[in-house]
Amino acid sequence: MVYIEGLKGFNIQIATKDDSSKVIKMLKRIALWMKDNEINQWRFLLDGGDDEEIEQAITNRETYIVLKDNDIVATFTLLSKQS
Repeated sequence: MVYIEGLKGFNIQIATKDDSSKVIKMLKRIALWMKDNEINQWRFLLDGGDDEEIEQAITNRETYIVLKDNDIVATFTLLSKQS
């Protein structure tokens, strides 16, 4: 886990395979919110687009989750190569 000044109560850790479905579900929930609010972004996620890529990034230990009270509240991916 990582501790960053100013982020008291939040923990950052590398996502595991067990987190995959939670991460994908969260991203799809956000994509649906964007669609409902007429934001034309991330709609491909609603059809399963990128599910495999998200799972692969987690398997490659490139995806991190941000936890607050043991709930995933954010995620980010750091790639070693530009995509």
